[in-house]
Amino acid sequence: MSSTDQEKLEKFLKRREKIFARMQSLFDSSALDLKIKENLAAFLVRYDRIESHYADFDAVQEEIFLICQKLSDSTTQKSSVAQGIAFEDLYYKVKACAMINNLKTSQEKLAEMASTSTAATPSVSTPPVASPRLPKLEIPVFHGDLHEWPNFFGLFDSTIDKNKSLSNTEKFQYLKTFLGGPALSLIESLPLSGANYTIAYKTVVERYQNKRNLGAFYLNKLFSFRPLSSDSLENLRKHYDCFNTNFSAYGAIGLREPADYFAMHLALRALDTNTRQRFEAEFSLNEVPTFQQLMLFVQKQCHIREISQDTEQMPQISHHRKPAASSHPHPNSMRPTRNNLVSTTQQNFPSVSCPLCKEGHRLFQCSAFHAMEPTKRYETVKLHKKCFNCLGNHVMSECRSVSRCSKCQSSSHHTLLHFTKPPAPQPPSVPPGPSPATTLTCHTGEKSTVLLATAQARIQDACGHFQPIRLLIDPGSQISCISASVVQKLGLKCSSSRTNISGIGNEHTFQSRGNVLCRLTPAQVSSLEVTTEAVILSKISSDLPSVSLPSSVREQYSSICLADTDFHKSGKIDFLLGADLYPHILITKGPTIIQGEPVAINTIFGWVLMGKVPVSDFCETKNSLFVRTVDSEPPLDTLIKRFWEVEEVSSQKFENPENVKCEQYYQDTTVREPDGRYNVCLPFKEQQPAVGSTRDIALKRFLSLESRLHKQPQLFHEYKKFMDEYLELGHLSVASHPSPYLVPHHCVIKES
Repeated sequence: MSSTDQEKLEKFLKRREKIFARMQSLFDSSALDLKIKENLAAFLVRYDRIESHYADFDAVQEEIFLICQKLSDSTTQKSSVAQGIAFEDLYYKVKACAMINNLKTSQEKLAEMASTSTAATPSVSTPPVASPRLPKLEIPVFHGDLHEWPNFFGLFDSTIDKNKSLSNTEKFQYLKTFLGGPALSLIESLPLSGANYTIAYKTVVERYQNKRNLGAFYLNKLFSFRPLSSDSLENLRKHYDCFNTNFSAYGAIGLREPADYFAMHLALRALDTNTRQRFEAEFSLNEVPTFQQLMLFVQKQCHIREISQDTEQMPQISHHRKPAASSHPHPNSMRPTRNNLVSTTQQNFPSVSCPLCKEGHRLFQCSAFHAMEPTKRYETVKLHKKCFNCLGNHVMSECRSVSRCSKCQSSSHHTLLHFTKPPAPQPPSVPPGPSPATTLTCHTGEKSTVLLATAQARIQDACGHFQPIRLLIDPGSQISCISASVVQKLGLKCSSSRTNISGIGNEHTFQSRGNVLCRLTPAQVSSLEVTTEAVILSKISSDLPSVSLPSSVREQYSSICLADTDFHKSGKIDFLLGADLYPHILITKGPTIIQGEPVAINTIFGWVLMGKVPVSDFCETKNSLFVRTVDSEPPLDTLIKRFWEVEEVSSQKFENPENVKCEQYYQDTTVREPDGRYNVCLPFKEQQPAVGSTRDIALKRFLSLESRLHKQPQLFHEYKKFMDEYLELGHLSVASHPSPYLVPHHCVIKES
C-alpha cells in the first residue's frame, strides 16, 4: 500500500515540474521586448494556455497533499507549499505584464467579439482592463456563535444576498450551505424554493443581527475578563486583545447611545433573575431600553413591594360591609381617609380569596384556620404553597417580612404555625464512666412499638453513578456503617484498616471488614450531598420494621414528603447513618419537627418518622442498635489465645471451597485423547458476579473510536475488514438482550 502511494507521489511531482517549467518559460517570454513582433508572437502563443496551466497545477497540488497526508510526509508537504507560492508569483507577474501591455488571450477576444455582435446599437468601447486573479473568496460556516456573526453577515450579504446574478433558489442553497448547528435549525424545515429565501434570510438576520444581543455579548466578554495575576507579556497581550477587540466591536454595532446602553446593561446585571425577566417582558424583541427606563422600572417595583407588604399587614376589615358598597362607595357614607385606601387597593390588585373557605379574606384571618391544630395548619400552608413566615403567595426564600413568631421569636415560621413541645422528662443521673456515650433504642409496652428512622437515599458506585439504598438513621452510633454486600455490589475500593466495634454492655467485641469512602445524596434532590468514611460490616441489622404498622400511621403523614415512603414495610437495611453525619442532614430552616406518634423530623432526605407507634398485634421482638468503637487493647487472655493460635502448627487443613470445587471439576471432566493430548474443561461460576454498569463509558469510547476512524480512512478500511472477517467466522453475534456491563473494543496497529 505504501509503495503504491510512493509511486503515485513521484509521478505527480514530475508532472508538477513540467507545468512549473512551462510557466517559467512563459514568464521569461514576458520579460523580453514585446514591441518586437517575433517576441510578441511567441509570448501570445504561450499566454493563451496560462489558465490551463494554473488549473493543472492546482489539481496536481491537491493530489500531492492528499498522498503526503496518507504517508505523513511533512517534508514533501512543506516543499509543495513553497512551490505553490512560487508558481502563483510567476502567474500574477505574467498577468500583470499582459495587463500593462493591454493583451488578451484568444478566449477573451472571442468573448469580447460575441458580446459586441449581440449588442443592439454600436457603442464606443473603452479599452478593457484585465483584472488580476485573486484568491478564492470563502465564506465561513456560521454555527450560531455571536462572535462570528459580523464577519459572516458582511461576507454573505455582499457576495450572495446582493448578487443580482443569482436566483433566490441559488441564494437559499448557499444560505443552507453556509449555516450549521442552531443557526441551520432555524430554517431547516423550510422547503428549498425561491419564495422561501426571503423568509429564511429574514429569520436568521432577525435572530442574530440584534443590536441588543450583540451589545450584551461584547460587554459580557469585558465584564468576565479576570484581573491579571502578573505583568507578563502573555497576560498583557490577552488584556489588550480582549478589551480592544470587544470594545471596538461594541462601538461598531451602531447603537444610538452606546454609553447609555453600557450603564443600563451594567445595572441590569445586578438585578435578580425574576426582576430581569419582568423587565424584558415590557419591551419588544428589537427595542433597546435606556438606563432611565430601567430606573423607572425598578422604582415601580419598589412601589409595588411597599404596597403589597402594607396590604398583607393591614388589620382585618369588617365582613358586614357588602361587596357592592366597596366597589361603588357613596361619597357621603364613608370616612375619607379609610375608604380612600380601600378603594385604591381594589382598583390596583385582584380581590382576595381565602384558599381554605373561599371567603373574601386572607388565610391568617380565617376562623377555620385558627381552629385547626398547628400540625394541620402546617399541612394546609404546604398544600396551598404559602409562605411559612407571612402566609403570603410566595416561597419562603423570597419573603421580605421582618415579622417573627410571637412565642419563640423565630423568623422561620408564623405564630400560627408554632408547635408547642411537651416538657421532656428528666432522666435519672448516671455516674460518668470511661467508655463513650451509648444509645439503646427498643420498643416497650404491650400495645406499642418504637419505629426507627429510615430513609431512601442514593450512593455513588465505582463508575460514578448513584444507586438506590435504604439507610437507618441512628444518632447514637459513633460511626456510620455499610453492609459488605452493598460494597461488593457497588464495586467500591476498600481500605484494609480494622476497627474494633462494641455493642451494648461492652460484652461483644468484633472487628470490621475495612473502611470505604461513601458519597450519599437524597433520592429526590441530587444537589445535596454528604460524604463519610463508613465501616464495612457483614450485616447492619435485621429487617425493619419488625412488626406491621397500622394504616392510620401512613394516613397521618400522607400529606408530607417522607424520606422513606415504604417505612411501614419490613425491608433490608443497607447503610447505618451515625452521629458523624446526623447533624449535617437536619434542616433548621422552617418547621423542623412534627409532634405525634411517631414524631416527624425534617432532614435533607425528607421527613423521617421515629418514636412510639401503637400497634394492634403485640410482638416480642425487640430491636436495639448500639455501635461504638473500642480504642483499648484486647484483654490479656485474648492476646495469649491469639499467640498460641499463631505459634501452634495446625493439624487441620483449611481449603478454599472454590479450590476444592475446581479440583473436583478437573478430575471429573479431564480426559486424554487417543493422540496423547489432554482435553481440559474450564470451570465457570454459575452465578454471574455483580460488576456494575459500564455502558456509558463504553459508549463514549465507541464514539471516540468512530471519530478516529472517520479521520483515518485507511485505518477504517483495515478495521472494517478485520471485523467482517470475525463476522464470517462466527466470532461475533448480536446480543439477545442489552447488558449493563460492556467491554470496549480497541483497534491495535502493529507498525512493523
